Amino acid sequence: MPNLTDLWPNIALYCVLPCGVIIAGSILLFLLFKFYNFKLPGGLEFTRRDPRKPDDKTTESPPPAPAETKPPAATPPASGTTFDISGDRPQINTGEGGRNIQTDTYVEKLEQVLPPAPEEPPEPLLGSIPPLNAEVYIQRGIEANVFAALKGNGVAAIVGLHAPGGVGKSELAKRALQELRSNFENVLWIDVSDKTAPLLVPEMISRCGQRPPEAYPAQVQALQAIFSSHRYLVVLDDLRAAAKEQLKDFLPPAPPCAVLITSRIQQPSHLIPLKNTFELDRMTPVQARELFAAALGEKMVVAEEKVFEAIAERCRYNALALEIAARRTRQMQGVTTPAANYLGKLEAHGLPEMRMGDDPRLDLTAVFDASYKDLAPEDQKRFRALAAFHPTGFSPEAAAHVWQDTATAGQALRRLLNLSLVKVVPGEAERYRLHDLLDEYAADKLREAGETGAAHTAMAEWLIKLFDDHFADDVTTAPEVSLELNNLLRALDEAESQKNGNQMADLLRAGRNWLMLLLFDRWELKAHAALRVGVSDTRLQANVLQAIGDVQQFRKETDAALVSYEEALRLFRAVGAKLGEANVRK
Repeated sequence: MPNLTDLWPNIALYCVLPCGVIIAGSILLFLLFKFYNFKLPGGLEFTRRDPRKPDDKTTESPPPAPAETKPPAATPPASGTTFDISGDRPQINTGEGGRNIQTDTYVEKLEQVLPPAPEEPPEPLLGSIPPLNAEVYIQRGIEANVFAALKGNGVAAIVGLHAPGGVGKSELAKRALQELRSNFENVLWIDVSDKTAPLLVPEMISRCGQRPPEAYPAQVQALQAIFSSHRYLVVLDDLRAAAKEQLKDFLPPAPPCAVLITSRIQQPSHLIPLKNTFELDRMTPVQARELFAAALGEKMVVAEEKVFEAIAERCRYNALALEIAARRTRQMQGVTTPAANYLGKLEAHGLPEMRMGDDPRLDLTAVFDASYKDLAPEDQKRFRALAAFHPTGFSPEAAAHVWQDTATAGQALRRLLNLSLVKVVPGEAERYRLHDLLDEYAADKLREAGETGAAHTAMAEWLIKLFDDHFADDVTTAPEVSLELNNLLRALDEAESQKNGNQMADLLRAGRNWLMLLLFDRWELKAHAALRVGVSDTRLQANVLQAIGDVQQFRKETDAALVSYEEALRLFRAVGAKLGEANVRK
C-alpha cells in the first residue's frame, strides 16, 4: 500500500488545484456578472450596488428628511390614478418586473392607466312640448282636419302645414301634440330652423335617450331604427331650405310614427303627400278679438273696441303681430287709452313697431328676416323689387319687366310662391301679390338697397306702354287693363314724391281715358299736382292742360276750360304737334 506522504503531491495536483481554480473562476464570474448587471433565466439577476459617496456637509449628520413634495393633482378616474412611493432604504431588485435598486432618498410615481369609463346615455327629452306663446290658444278652423290627417285612420301619416312667418304654425303644432299625445307612445318636438341634417340627426338620437354613433351614415341608420321600433308623434318645426334636401335622413317612417312638418315652404318635399298639405291663413276679425280678450281681458277690449279693430286691420290679422300688439298695449296700462296710444305708433311707423323688446321671437321683422336670408341674392333682389307694386297685386308680365328678366321670371315667381313670400290673387287673370306685411318689409329692403327709384321707374315704363297699347279700349274689351289702375295711381304717387313731373304727365296722358271713366276725381287732382311739380316737356305739359280742360268742361266750368284749352293749344303749336292741336280743337 502506497504511503500517503508519497501520494500527497498527486492529490494536490489532481484534486485541490482544480477545486481552487473552480472556486476562483466562480468568484471572478460572479464579479463580472454583478458589474455588468447580468440576468440569468429564471428571474436571477445580478445588480451592482455602488457605495454611497460621503458628503462633507452631512457625514456626521443624520440623513436629511426627504424634500417636501406637493401632492399630485387629482386625475380623473377615467384616465388612471397616480401613487407616490418614497423612502431612503435600498431596494432589492428581483424578477423581471423588479425596479432598479435605489439607495438614496427617492420618490417614485406609479400611474394606473384605466380605459375611459363608458359615458351614460343622454337624458331623453321625449314628451317635452314648448309652451304656447299666447296665454290662450285661439282655434284657427283647420285643427280638426290636421289632427285627422295625423291619425291617418289609425295608421298615422306625414302631414305638412305651411304659412308665412308669424301666422301661427308653431302654435297649432304645439296644440296638436297636446291633443294627440294619448294616441301615441310618446311625442317628440324638433326645432329645425336653419339647422342642416348632419346637425339634426344626432340631436334627434340624443333626444330619444341614445348616444349617436360617430359617422353620419351610422347615425341615420340608428335614428331610423329608433323610429321604426316606436310609435311616436313627431313635430319637425320650421323646416327650411338648409335641411329639406336631406329630409329623408331624419323623417320618421309613417307608420308607425306620425309626423307634422311646419314650414314657410308650401311643398318642401315629395315625401309629404299633397292631400295631407294644409295652409294656415291669417286670423279672422273674430279670432283677433278673441286673442285680445284672452290676453287683456274683456273689459279692456270693450273700452276701446273700435281701436282694437283698427289695430287688427293694421296688423293684417297676422297672429304674431296681434300677440305683439296685445303685449305692447298691456305695457301702456295706466294711460287713459293704451290701445289708441299703440295704434298711433303703428300708423306712424308701421312694421318697426311690431316688436316686443329684444326677443327675436316677438319681432316680426326678425321673423321675416329668416325667410329673406334663405333666398339667393338674385331672388332677394327680385323679392324687394315687387314692393314697387300696389298691394292688390301685379301680373307676371309686369314683374318680368321690373326684373328686366323675361326668360326666367316665371320660374322665379314660382319659387317665391313656394316660399310663401307671394300669393295668388283670386280672379280670372293670373296675378300675384306679396303676402300681408311682407310688402312693407320688402319696401324697407328696397329702400335700404337704394333701388326704390329704379323699381318704380321700371313699373311706370311698363304701365305707360300698357295703357298706350289699350288707349282706345275699355273694361269690356280689355278687362285685365283695369286691374292695373291701382298700380297706375301708385306710380303717380311715387313720381310726385320724387318731383318727377314729366313722368306724372306721361302716366296721365297714357291712362287718360281709363282715369276719366273710372277715377275721374283722382285724375284731376294728379293733373294739377303734375303742374305744381313742374313739367319740363312741352308736349307733356300741353297734354296735362288739355286733360284739366276736359274735366272743367265736364263740370260745366266753361270759362276755366277755355283758358286751359288755349294754353294747351299754344304749347302744341310751339312743338308742332298737329295731332294734339287737332284734339284740342274738337
